[in-house]
Amino acid sequence: MTMGQLTRSRTPRRARSPEAKAERARRLLDAALAALAHTPWPELAVAQVARDAGVAKGTLYLYFPTKESLGLALVDRLMGAWFDDIIVALNACRPPISPAACAQLLVRSTDRHRALVPLLAITGTLLEANVAPAAARAYKAEVLRRTLECGVALESALGALAPSEGARALLHVHALVTGLHRMAEPAPVVKSVLRAPRFAALRVDFATELTFALTALLTGFIASRKPSRTS
Repeated sequence: MTMGQLTRSRTPRRARSPEAKAERARRLLDAALAALAHTPWPELAVAQVARDAGVAKGTLYLYFPTKESLGLALVDRLMGAWFDDIIVALNACRPPISPAACAQLLVRSTDRHRALVPLLAITGTLLEANVAPAAARAYKAEVLRRTLECGVALESALGALAPSEGARALLHVHALVTGLHRMAEPAPVVKSVLRAPRFAALRVDFATELTFALTALLTGFIASRKPSRTS
């Protein structure tokens, strides 16, 4: 084998068919997700993701022009799986279910998709800030579609929400998941400070507080539908 043949044999072939391109994009997202299991997003190197996926760094940029577009595509995939899981769980319930039972269902689903949670915390502030308008539009369109679909399932399971209130409730679920995760996982220096007994009230157990907050949220939504008593 000549040196030229050896070099060509070690160079990944360019994906030409739509199927091959989709498969390469999937491998890149798989590599990014695997890396996030041990590396926080800010420290994640695009070059390492490319190597893990078996492609050149330049090839990665053909699919994802920026690191943020790679992250947003990963959020899109993980959020889709999260919503699908919630819909399946809600549809398996015999309505109406209580706000507490619904909150527990949502927390269990969130735990099953825990890789998504830290990414949600940086989606609006970091990932969406450096993507092309077309990519942002496509991402938001998919989020809207899934939110409306999941909202219908939530309305059906609770049996006490008006049309479109399920989607509105899910916006609050998103906000609570994002905010409470940030509080439950502070910077290392803050986490060290919070170990002192005097700061016990400021420690946040994510699952416990999320269950409490979601129960209160859904209870409030249902209560707002009931006619107020007049004296």
